Amino acid sequence: LDSSVTATAFNSSLIVTNLSSANLNSIKFALNGTNTTYLTVPAGAVIDIAGNGIAAISLPGLPSFTIYPDQTRPQLLNFTFNLNTGVVTLTFNEVMDVSTFNG
Repeated sequence: LDSSVTATAFNSSLIVTNLSSANLNSIKFALNGTNTTYLTVPAGAVIDIAGNGIAAISLPGLPSFTIYPDQTRPQLLNFTFNLNTGVVTLTFNEVMDVSTFNG
């Protein structure tokens, strides 16, 4: 994940993060239908209010967690059509499975 991941709840035993669209799309692409997931955390990634950093959690990581399937339909954001080459380029808001294209 890139540096755009930020925590939105502070000073709590619960940390909530919001993933960027790019990070979320990368995760969807990596999962590609699998239900096996693990969480790994580098040492010191989170620090408590006393200054103690979390111990590293390495593979196999924390056990699998619940995955809520993507049920949001993709959106076509824009398209270009090159009259010289006949190439149509479609830009969507998330990663698409090109093998399913039926144009």
